[in-house]
Amino acid sequence: MSRKGFIHVIEVIVITLVVFVLVLQFSAIPTIQTDWQTQKLRLQAYDILNTLDAKGIDWLNQAEVSSSLDSILNRTNVKYELRIANAVRSNISVGCICDAAEYSLFLPSVSSPVSLNGRTVVFQNERINPASPSYSLKHDVIYIGQQAWDSRAIENSSQLLLSYLSNGKGMILSANLSRNSDILVQLLGITPVSNESSSLPFLMGEYSRPRLSSAVAKYFTKLPYLPDTYFSSLHVFQAFSGVSKIDADEKSVILQQQTTRYPGAIARERIVSGRGRAAWAAPAVQPTEDIQHFIRSLILFVSANEFTIAGNELSRPVKTSIIKDIRKAGTIIEPVEISLYLGYTF
Repeated sequence: MSRKGFIHVIEVIVITLVVFVLVLQFSAIPTIQTDWQTQKLRLQAYDILNTLDAKGIDWLNQAEVSSSLDSILNRTNVKYELRIANAVRSNISVGCICDAAEYSLFLPSVSSPVSLNGRTVVFQNERINPASPSYSLKHDVIYIGQQAWDSRAIENSSQLLLSYLSNGKGMILSANLSRNSDILVQLLGITPVSNESSSLPFLMGEYSRPRLSSAVAKYFTKLPYLPDTYFSSLHVFQAFSGVSKIDADEKSVILQQQTTRYPGAIARERIVSGRGRAAWAAPAVQPTEDIQHFIRSLILFVSANEFTIAGNELSRPVKTSIIKDIRKAGTIIEPVEISLYLGYTF
């Protein structure tokens, strides 16, 4: 190779290295425009949430929320989704994976609407064949009976159930538990440890009540089960069937049995990827008024997940939230998280 050719090769190498270094340097410069756009959306969302809240908007009214957000954002290049977490829907759909006998015991719990802080909550229900359980997203809550548990149909469809809960849905298992199962640990954090059983009554409120227990108890004690008729916070249940001894996190226990202290009902939240609620309760031998009302209270609790009120799910949105007690009347505290997601159309 000639001297000139060698020098030319060196020049090409040097230029290539310089260009490479410059590209690295420019790529490391912060995306100021992108950061500003994010902050701008966050401030815009915060302003919208507080403005609408100051006007007294009904955050659970889908039509009112959609109309208000459309009037603000329709002529912009910003799309939205508004979600609410920890709020009880006004219409709760329940799918019951149970046989005919179990369904007849379950129906009285959802046959009548309830009045929650001045608004009416109604229930829709459907029986699902326990031999072939399904988890349609049209249902807000899935209620699972003894037959579906004994046949292992739930364990055989566990991945479908977990996927259902990951969409912010709820489930209640009402069955005697006499065997171990991975799905019990994953959903409820409980492990049967003995076939020994007891049929003593169950108590609510006698012991120091953790947060989740209080979340269920507030519906049980502060919602009337007859006009102007309420259950005491120190209530004794007589109609639950006997249960086997199980290990459970004390923070999740709602009911305890007299003397034995065996758990009779358990509730948990954030089951899959931070979403979904689950509960277990000993099965009832008859649908007494207190059992009906307790099951109704569990349904209200597990249904109070995050759900979309208006708009559509966005890709890589900016989230802004406020916390608000949405009760307009009544004595039941309803602190909910109202989240507005904003994103550009391009």
